[in-house]
Amino acid sequence: MPNGSWSGMIGMIIDQKVDVGVGPFSVTHSRSKVVAFSTAFFADSAAILIPPPAEENRLLACTKPFHLETWIALIALVTILPVILWIYFKCLCPRYKAKCPVLMKNQFFILGVLIGQSGQKLPSIGFSPRLLGIVWCLSAVVFASAYVGILISFLRFPKLSPIIDRLEDLPGSHLQWVVQRGTALDPLFIEATNGIYKTIGEGLLSKRRGALIDTHFDGILSVVNGNCAYIAYKSNLEPAVDEDFRQSGTCRLGIAKQGFFEVNVAFALPNNSPLKLLLDKKVLQMMEAGLGIYWKKVYWPPSGSKCGDVRQFDTGPKSLRLSDLQGAFLILTVGSGLAFFIFLVEKFLARPCRFLFNV
Repeated sequence: MPNGSWSGMIGMIIDQKVDVGVGPFSVTHSRSKVVAFSTAFFADSAAILIPPPAEENRLLACTKPFHLETWIALIALVTILPVILWIYFKCLCPRYKAKCPVLMKNQFFILGVLIGQSGQKLPSIGFSPRLLGIVWCLSAVVFASAYVGILISFLRFPKLSPIIDRLEDLPGSHLQWVVQRGTALDPLFIEATNGIYKTIGEGLLSKRRGALIDTHFDGILSVVNGNCAYIAYKSNLEPAVDEDFRQSGTCRLGIAKQGFFEVNVAFALPNNSPLKLLLDKKVLQMMEAGLGIYWKKVYWPPSGSKCGDVRQFDTGPKSLRLSDLQGAFLILTVGSGLAFFIFLVEKFLARPCRFLFNV
């Protein structure tokens, strides 16, 4: 309370109206000043209940199959390879007494092969330019097939991105936030003097971005009905997500990826209570016997709704990086090196000869 007094079960324990508070209670610094706690039998962390992840914008879906570094590499290849071919032809044409193709014709060939609409062929002048053309054709098959396959995946199975991943993202989002009054999270934010906790607390006090609510159900409802985030303990949020999925049949709720403020959970007793040693002993025996794990499986089973954790929504086809296409680039690199070696041989050592096939 604002005057320093305590209400609810903590207040009853302080006034010694009860011998043990089975709550269970989060062990916090402010509570430990006024009551004693048993040995902890459970650990929990705060989490953020948010609306379900949103589908990524498909406006630029045609650029998604390749990562930026891959696009840069392809643009560089389409720009440089026609120039290399033009240089090869320029050097070899006098030796073969042939007319050299213009640079634009080489550009049409390189680009046409990449998009599968070539309609062009290289002249029969030397072997090195045509070897380079063959290598480019092999590499372009890999590039084009990978692009089409990933693009289809992006269009059929769009990637879903969570609205926020952690508490620090909340003030910068469009979401407001709510916290249940009287829980351990209430003073955590309201009494904070710096950092993200203070920012969240100021939003709660000013009521511009946040608000304190009276019940857990109000928090769930605020997320379902509007652009709001509900900050509570994960052990309370996961069952709520499952229950909402069972009732609605759709994923209307999600839990942000990163939790915070992990606390131990224990029973509360009056200070100097003679029952503390006995209760500590029984809690340790209970945990050693595996009852804690058993009860958790029975009363807090793993989420089965496939909605609770936004990490599973953060999937979908990934953009291909250079490392994913290293095979095609290896073929192109080795082939280009071999073509350059043959070009040197043709230019300076070998006699003019004509090959019977075209590229």
